[in-house]
Amino acid sequence: MNLVAVVLAAGASSRMGKDKLWLTIEGLPIVLRVVDAVAGATLDDWRIVVRDPAPFAGHVGEERLLVHPVPDQGMGSSLAIGAAWAAQHHPESGLMVVLADMPWLTAGDLDLLAAAFGFAEGKDIVAPVTDGRRGHPVLFPADLVPELAVLTGDRGARDVIERNADRVSDVRTPIEAFLRDVDEPADLA
Repeated sequence: MNLVAVVLAAGASSRMGKDKLWLTIEGLPIVLRVVDAVAGATLDDWRIVVRDPAPFAGHVGEERLLVHPVPDQGMGSSLAIGAAWAAQHHPESGLMVVLADMPWLTAGDLDLLAAAFGFAEGKDIVAPVTDGRRGHPVLFPADLVPELAVLTGDRGARDVIERNADRVSDVRTPIEAFLRDVDEPADLA
């Protein structure tokens, strides 16, 4: 399929007031629920961008970790690290960008998007749309990955998507997991 993924897990959890990624849902930390979904999906390879590799020891193989040296630079810089890895190691592959705070995603959800990416022959940006709102993950074709690899700041890939609006293929789906993330304590209720 020529599709790899990067999980963005280097954020500061500032709205939560503590490291939200290690809070548990049904006994499993949020970030590991996301990692399980990615690991179970039909992808060629994947990595996770982290602030500190120590909490991941014993959970995720060291070779899967991309350590962000200055994580407070924002989501764009985290995405740039993951995209640079993809561009270097999988230059012909599209990139699925997965947020580490979306614990209700399943491997099947990710496979649904991967299938849509394959249907678009890997030439379009693929994004889920639920209830008229665009969600995550977003998949980028290989030719746009180098643009992601030079991002900075906290806007993430928004500018790349806006510049390539004519290449966006929305996948309309009722799956709410594409919209549900954990930013505040109320999101866990």
